[in-house]
Amino acid sequence: SAAGNIDKIRILENTQADMDYTHIFTVSGGDAPQLPEIEPMLFPAISQPPYRLHVSFEADYEALYSLSALTFAEKEEGTANVDFFILDVDNFEKYDEGEPFSAYEWREDCKGDEFEVQIPDDELYYIVLSNEDAFVAKQFVTVNLDVSQNIEAAWTPIENYTNFTAIPAGRAYVIMFNNKLAPSVYAAGFASAEVNSSDGFELGIHALVHDPNGRLDVREVELCYDGVPLGKYMRDDGELGDSIAGDGIFTFSESYLPSALDPGIYRLEVQATDTAGNKSVSWPSMNVLSAPLRLSGRTCSLNTDIWQPAATADDAPVILAGGFFGHDTVQTGDIVRIIAYVSDPDGLSDIDRVELFLEGGLATGFFLHDDGAEGDDHAGDGVWTFQTPMPAGVQSGAITLEIVAFDKSGNSSARYPYFAVR
Repeated sequence: SAAGNIDKIRILENTQADMDYTHIFTVSGGDAPQLPEIEPMLFPAISQPPYRLHVSFEADYEALYSLSALTFAEKEEGTANVDFFILDVDNFEKYDEGEPFSAYEWREDCKGDEFEVQIPDDELYYIVLSNEDAFVAKQFVTVNLDVSQNIEAAWTPIENYTNFTAIPAGRAYVIMFNNKLAPSVYAAGFASAEVNSSDGFELGIHALVHDPNGRLDVREVELCYDGVPLGKYMRDDGELGDSIAGDGIFTFSESYLPSALDPGIYRLEVQATDTAGNKSVSWPSMNVLSAPLRLSGRTCSLNTDIWQPAATADDAPVILAGGFFGHDTVQTGDIVRIIAYVSDPDGLSDIDRVELFLEGGLATGFFLHDDGAEGDDHAGDGVWTFQTPMPAGVQSGAITLEIVAFDKSGNSSARYPYFAVR
């Protein structure tokens, strides 16, 4: 931002290993990086606040880097601090432009704090941890947010967000908090991912949808193709192929006559919309943010009983469903978690490996696992998991990952998340 940009000059030449160097320099007040003038303000008092936010953050330590930020780092404990504040939309725009602004819960040069605040409804807020008034010290900060909703006069936990992040000098870490959280398509898949056009076929799709404001808040779940809505809607009413009404598993089924659909590989999308018009990230994509982050629900579990294996002609494994399982919007440092529910006609023990690819079939060298470790909930349940922190440098936007399951005979599944017409 405009608060932390200063010119750099070279101060050391021909340095040698195992030597300490000291340089003392003076900065005039006009050159020192600093935040604009901040006016503290309070959230309005209301009788029935809809949300409560429990905040805790701790600047654990700071590191002093060379000007190139590559040659050395010296860890310092006890001196770390950040500026903390919460902004509404109007003041965030002022802050982003380097203009004076007003802020809630302002804490200046604070090592850490823990507090609760009640959030009004129908608003968007930005939670900022700023290191913009520093020259070279990078702050390493742990932040935890617990969100509760006022449901029938009782506080009900609905969200938790935790991260340990490094905030470079002249930068800030920003979390976007939206009271009106959109639903998430946790996982989805096809009843049969490969069909024969000449014989006619049944297109069957199922999707596990979670809404942090409750299942009744889901207004519709629609199929799309190449980002274009198809006007075809999935249902969770126990009718027309849907097994159980209100279980969060939305189903779509449609019959196609022989040769009604040209052979090819189709990438269908599933998008859920709530009663307020908020839309989910379209399955099967993950949305990568450079900043800020929108909190997303992570409280649902996968009921494997509802995914019924499809018959296969070659005894190959079948990927019944997959998705980012509540981690469909991430930024650097956040956990990326992708799951795949895999079946095999010869039993789960016949599955040799489940491999992760980039879109287009480019191998990543990563494999999902079903051993109950590293983010996998239960060993041997057929739900395969890959989990890793989101690395820096990934371009923002929608990302699709592909998955293929292999059995011990070398047979491979259809490539998730596509629908293949032969």
